[in-house]
Order: sequence, then structure tokens, then C-alpha cells
Amino acid sequence: GLLQELYYRLSHQTFSAKLWAYRSDRDLPQLMSFEGDTRKETQTDRNIRAVGSWKYLSEKSILELVLGMNRTRLNYFRSSTEARFVNFDSRSKEMSYSGNLNFDWKPRENLSLNWSLNSAYHRVSVFDSAQKIGYDHDRKELSLMNAAHFQPNSRLLFSFLFRSEMYDNKVIGFIPSFGAEYLIGTKRNYAFKMNASRNYHQPGLNDLYWFPGGNPDLKPEDGYAGDLAFSFEKRAEKSFFSGQITGYASLIDDWIVWQPSASGASYWEASNLRRVFARGAEVQVAFHREMNRNFSFDLKCNYSHSATSNVDAVPSVDKSRGKQLIYIPKDKANLFAEVDYKTYYLKVNAPFVGKRYTSSNNEESDYEKVLNPYWLIDLSAGRQFNFKPVRVDVVASVENLANTDYMAILWRPMPSRYYSLTIQISYKK
Repeated sequence: GLLQELYYRLSHQTFSAKLWAYRSDRDLPQLMSFEGDTRKETQTDRNIRAVGSWKYLSEKSILELVLGMNRTRLNYFRSSTEARFVNFDSRSKEMSYSGNLNFDWKPRENLSLNWSLNSAYHRVSVFDSAQKIGYDHDRKELSLMNAAHFQPNSRLLFSFLFRSEMYDNKVIGFIPSFGAEYLIGTKRNYAFKMNASRNYHQPGLNDLYWFPGGNPDLKPEDGYAGDLAFSFEKRAEKSFFSGQITGYASLIDDWIVWQPSASGASYWEASNLRRVFARGAEVQVAFHREMNRNFSFDLKCNYSHSATSNVDAVPSVDKSRGKQLIYIPKDKANLFAEVDYKTYYLKVNAPFVGKRYTSSNNEESDYEKVLNPYWLIDLSAGRQFNFKPVRVDVVASVENLANTDYMAILWRPMPSRYYSLTIQISYKK
């Protein structure tokens, strides 16, 4: 893989260009439940992304233009080694081009306005020479966003957002969002926040046409969401402590979901769930401490508990009514710690994923398997070398340090402990 970023600044203007490119060749392991003949299964991915931006800053406004390109090629092959029969030999190409024009204006100290015009063109082409089937589709998208942020006094802030979208000759004229924040405390270090919005999401081209499993009859998701939060922060001379508690809920019609085929086939397929009710709570905490000029410590952790259920299934024929959606855990958490000493640093990241169901009725048996909870521990150590104007970062990482045995997808084995070495070179003049 390759990552390159360039930045250039003038008195009132900045320019940037970013390029990402990678290729991966993978031998895919067989399903752990597979008992047939040995087979060959490989996947090759090639991707290149480029983004260029121009920004003009004045005393009360910012004008920004961002252009982007994303091209992906994926080759998938599967055959039976003994029978020499090719099951799949597909070639897929995805291309996306985007342009975004943003204008921020602050006519008064307590009022800021934003306008954003976004356009995109997507094209997907797939053909499987073994199955003799494929598809070729494209889509043009256009959206306009208007936003306003108003602060009537030092403790109260309101935000309004209105978005319109057009795609496939369809116009979605009004997608609103509203937010408010109220600061309390003598130092205004406590805050109550609330947000309410309409959510609208059209199915992607792969959702509609991917073979096998795509569904050209998918409807767009449409619903409403809201959240309430309480946040706090406390600062001292050499330390900082902050946190936030959030409760949220959403009610979405025609929720788009990929799940194992109802016909019993080995592939997954896309479908709409008539109505999904998602609700939950999240806690976030962060702590920073500077021991001295050379030594500092950071700790961040979060935990969330959520219920995401299908609430409009017919009970007599569908046992999924009121049950947790498949592969969505009720409990998730993450712990991150970092220690910096001069030019050395050590990082530990430990994500936790709770129990997940693989069947919509949430039953547990030898046939209806459940994915057990798991903790992962990732460790990385690095050092910065400064050769002005060049800086070099060398990072050695150990993923899955505890060698945890787990599955993210049923019967799909995940890697045990593995290692990586990263070298990053930065130039700043």
C-alpha cells in the first residue's frame, strides 16, 4: 500500500492533494463447517483513491472546493481442487467521482451559516465468467445542504440543518435536523445536548444488483432519530478529564439488511425490514495527564448498550418480532491507553464485542448458533525521528496479542496473533 499527502499554503489560500493506493492478494480459508472436498478460494483487491482540495479564507467566510475519485477492482475465484470445477470467477469494477462546494459565512459573532452543494457519479460493473452473469449500472447524485448555528447568549446554542437530495430522477425535498446545547456551571464545563432529525438513506448499487443476493426492489430507509446527552469536562494545570452520557433512539421504516438467504442458499441477500426500533445508551470518558515535559499519559474508554429490533413482523409467521437484529451486539466497549516519553510512544487498544445472534428468532441451539463475546488486545510501540524538515515514524504492532479465538462472521475464522511494521515519512517546510 501507499499513502501520500501534500499541502501548500499561501496567505489566504490552502491547497492539498491526497493519494491512497493498495493491492491485496488473499487466500480465503474454507468455512469451519465445510466438510466437502478441498477447494481453492482467492480474492484480489486493488484500490486507488485521490482527493484534491482548495480553500480560501477571509475574515468572515471560508470557501472550499473538494474533488475526489475512487476506483476499485475486485477479483474473486473459487474452484473445487479435486473435481477441477470452477464455481465462481468474477471481476468487478467500481468507480466513483465526487465534487463538493462548501461556503461558511459568519455575519455576526453569534451566527454562522453554511451552504454545501455535493455531486457524485457512481458506476459498478460485475461479470462472472463461470456463471455467465453480471450487471452494469450507474447513478448520479446531487444534494444541497443549508445549515445555521445561532448562539443567543453565552450558555445556549441552536443548530438547524435542511438537506435535499436527488438521485435516479427522484427528489427528496426536505430532510431536516435540529440541535440544541445548554451550558451550565460557573465555568460552563457542563452541558445538556439534544438532537432530532429525519433519516433518509437510499440503497447502494451493490445492495440493488450484487450477484448473488442483490435486490432491485429494495426501498430506501426513511425514519426519525433523536438523542439526549450530558457532558462534562474538568481542567487542571497538567491534566484534563471529560466524559459524556448519551441516550438515543430511532424508528426506521424499510431498514436495509443483509442476512443469510431465506431459501437456505449459501449466500446472503438484501431485504427491507418493515420497521426497526433502535435505542440505547453510551458512556464515554477521556483522561489526559502530563507528568512533566517529557512524559504524558492518555486514557479513553467507552461502553454502549443498545437494542435494535424488528417491531413490525407478523408474530404468527415471523418469530423475529421484537428480537435483536442479527450480528448487532447489545454490548460494545473499547479501552485505549497511550504513554508518550520524549520521542517514544506505546499504545494499547482493547475492543470488546458482546454476544451476537445469527438467526432472526434469537434462538440458541446446535443448529441456531450464537457468536460468543470476545475481547481483543492490540499493542503498538513506536518512535519519531526528526531530521528537519523530514520526520520519520517507525511503528511495530502486535494485533490480537492474547491470541483470542473468535469469529466476526459465523464459521469464518479470524486471524490469531499477527505482527506488522509501519514506516511513515513526513516532510514539512
